[in-house]
Amino acid sequence: MRPTHEDPRVQFKLSSICERVLDLLLLEECVASPKFLSWFVGELGYKGRTRLITAAQSVPTANGESDLVVKVQLNKRQLVVLIEDKIDAVLQPRQAARYAERAAGYRSSGACDIATTVLVAPLHYVVPADFEHVVRYESILEWFQGQPSQGPRMMYKQEVLKKAMVKPPRRGPTDPDATAFCAQYWELASDIAPELEMPDPHERPKDSSWLYFKPSALPDNLEMIHKAGYGHVDLTFIGMGSRMAEIHERYGQDLEPGMHITRGGKSAIVRIVVTRINVQEPFRKHARAVRDGIVAAQTLLKWYSRRGAAGS
Repeated sequence: MRPTHEDPRVQFKLSSICERVLDLLLLEECVASPKFLSWFVGELGYKGRTRLITAAQSVPTANGESDLVVKVQLNKRQLVVLIEDKIDAVLQPRQAARYAERAAGYRSSGACDIATTVLVAPLHYVVPADFEHVVRYESILEWFQGQPSQGPRMMYKQEVLKKAMVKPPRRGPTDPDATAFCAQYWELASDIAPELEMPDPHERPKDSSWLYFKPSALPDNLEMIHKAGYGHVDLTFIGMGSRMAEIHERYGQDLEPGMHITRGGKSAIVRIVVTRINVQEPFRKHARAVRDGIVAAQTLLKWYSRRGAAGS
């Protein structure tokens, strides 16, 4: 017999959960469920009729990125909620304070009547005082469990939350030197190469020297990384390592000076060699090398957009 929507035999398995999954779950609920939006705003202490105006994920600003920014009509006032979502990763230095600064910026610019910050995290997560509000995954799960419809979609969302709630704390402490270095790298890249769409690197463990770029111009099977400790910037064709002859035939004759094709594990790579960088040292010591790495990434992006994409 085919399982019905209420059939307990509908099963699925989640191998792992990352914060981005929770971001998208919250975004979907805020956009698609007025009941959830009203409940969530109520958890922050704001009562009244609510209507969604806008909702956005990964919103960059001059002093960092907000995981979610939700703007709500609350009675006759407009409320902006800046949401940071955490499962196990520790906060960056001043991350909560920078959220507060962004909220103050929304208020002072006249973009809203009220702006507030909220951390969404499991009960075991230690919350700094700088966040104005906290909403726990456990509370969200309880809200889901209280809804009349408990079909596969709702059950799946509950399993996502349960998986996030029991995820063990991340091993390895955050290293202040690597975190500070990568934060300054991100600030420079965002300033001189916004087209690279470098995500905020957040907290970093010791010797964590791979800096990722996420330009929307690249398809999902390509990845761009400045492997600073190794001294190269790579445009990686994921899973193409077994097809090196095809990569050479397709792109080999059109490489620009400084580029070469190599293999890395199961992937094929178009690489530019740059100066090695030690992220444990002061940023100012490597500022020139950082800039050269960013320029190399820009070069690879322009090359792929002009020639690589045409040959794919």
